[in-house]
Amino acid sequence: MPMTPKDDLAGFQVWLQETRFIARRTTSVYASRVRGMIRLSEQPICTEHLDAFLQSGWADSSRDGYYCAWNRFAEYCASKSIQLPRPTLKSDQRAARREFFIPDPILDYIIELLAITNMKNSILPTLQMKHIQRIPNNGMWEIQDPTQRGLYYRVPISLIMHILEWGHTEEPNPDSPLIPILTNSLQPMPLPPLKRLLSRRKRTR
Repeated sequence: MPMTPKDDLAGFQVWLQETRFIARRTTSVYASRVRGMIRLSEQPICTEHLDAFLQSGWADSSRDGYYCAWNRFAEYCASKSIQLPRPTLKSDQRAARREFFIPDPILDYIIELLAITNMKNSILPTLQMKHIQRIPNNGMWEIQDPTQRGLYYRVPISLIMHILEWGHTEEPNPDSPLIPILTNSLQPMPLPPLKRLLSRRKRTR
């Protein structure tokens, strides 16, 4: 039976699909996290209480995911002229524990990106937002090769969006790397640890 969005956040899920090109199934995860934050955060909802939730045990399994989902929800509400408080806790506050770490699902998307494009691993750290032409064309975006003039790769929008949603919980700037060393960082993941992470993932999945 097909999944349908619950009525309370159905508009939010449609907005995610239409403006952020996020897959329908993934939008249900975003909505679920927003519901959880509303239900489990101390009332009234404010920055202080959102920060407390993100530092609590409830958020341990996916702190970045909760942070990203709420900020996207705030962006959606802003599009309706409704201002929501946002958390201040940044993902990179956990830098020491997260160094050289990429979640397995994101590694799978990077592996798929390499397979679809035949791109060399060495290109990945050089890719920035300014190299991604975010103009939809049959569900695809074009990525400019930073090392070879005139070379472009056609990539499914949903594939890139999965990587971006992990790498940037807020709208990235043109110089933001596609694969940051930490979520929201302007420093790209260095090639040696990135290659190690990809190789390990290929062996274990």
